[in-house]
Amino acid sequence: MLRDLLPPVLANNQGGANANVPHIADPRMELVRNEMQQLRQDSQRQLAEANQAIAELRSRMEYDAAFSQARAQNASARGDLYRLAPLPLPNGAAPAPGVFPRTLGDFRIFSGPRLSDLVQSYGLPPYNLADERRRALAGYFCIQF
Repeated sequence: MLRDLLPPVLANNQGGANANVPHIADPRMELVRNEMQQLRQDSQRQLAEANQAIAELRSRMEYDAAFSQARAQNASARGDLYRLAPLPLPNGAAPAPGVFPRTLGDFRIFSGPRLSDLVQSYGLPPYNLADERRRALAGYFCIQF
């Protein structure tokens, strides 16, 4: 087959280019090209999925670290003037300024809508009594009072 193509190519190759070489269409080569393209697409998709999973894992690790660090600080709270560390909200954001009690003393007197809003912000059960809500928050924040 290649021998049959050679004389016309040599005869027409006066410019030194192989412009007149006929395209050899081999169905097997087309299958290989298609498979390679599919492999490339699959690899790119899997790489994007892996990068997304890594980003989510990194975000979760940062959240867990901030959560644990704040709870550790709050666990050592003794005395009304001890400054509390706000825990990140379940969505990873920090509570708005003034929402989280600044000190253990502030936490002890937290009541009314501010207490209810804080319970709701952290996704805790909406207990009926203020004391129940405060205890739920204390457990979540790792505050002993």
